[in-house]
Amino acid sequence: MATRRKKAPKSVTEYMETKSGQICKMLDDYLEEMSKPERVESAPLNQLASAICSLIEKFSKVSEGSSTGQIIELINALKQNGDDTTNGG
Repeated sequence: MATRRKKAPKSVTEYMETKSGQICKMLDDYLEEMSKPERVESAPLNQLASAICSLIEKFSKVSEGSSTGQIIELINALKQNGDDTTNGG
């Protein structure tokens, strides 16, 4: 009797691609929590600086394109998220 093996991803990247929806949801949740005014107001300046630098650094490494363009996209996305939150979205 042949046993059936569950097809495993060939790489971590392939595995992560299968979890992209879950990862995006987590990122949305974490960004929303980090964007709360009470969180920002209570955080020390060095933690705020570290958080924004990490976001920009990671976002700019996502693809081979211009990091300046990606930073602008990130800022626009954050602005849009803020608009959605304030408008009940």
